[in-house]
Amino acid sequence: ENITVSSVLNPITNTSKVELQIYGVNFNRTLNCMLTPEGTFQASFQPPNSGNYSITASSPETSFSFGVTGPDLFFSVTEPPLYIKYFIPIIGMLVALSVSGGLVYFFKLRTR
Repeated sequence: ENITVSSVLNPITNTSKVELQIYGVNFNRTLNCMLTPEGTFQASFQPPNSGNYSITASSPETSFSFGVTGPDLFFSVTEPPLYIKYFIPIIGMLVALSVSGGLVYFFKLRTR
């Protein structure tokens, strides 16, 4: 699943930009976000594995504004239970087995 982060930077200038630093278990990534004219930004990423993650948003100092760093945002990613993760393949196998069993039964009765 993708995780999407969005927020607002205010005030903004033409040279404003936002960097998201994402840290996790064996995972470090920097995302550069484009700002809309209203100052909103959005970024998405897909965590490679379950575990704890943190995100920090920062905007570097420019000639028109001071640099700013937002507070850390912490969250956990967990794997879904096995019965949810494998529900569709299990149903597919049951349907395939039922169809093949029905065909074998049909052809066996047909030969009698």
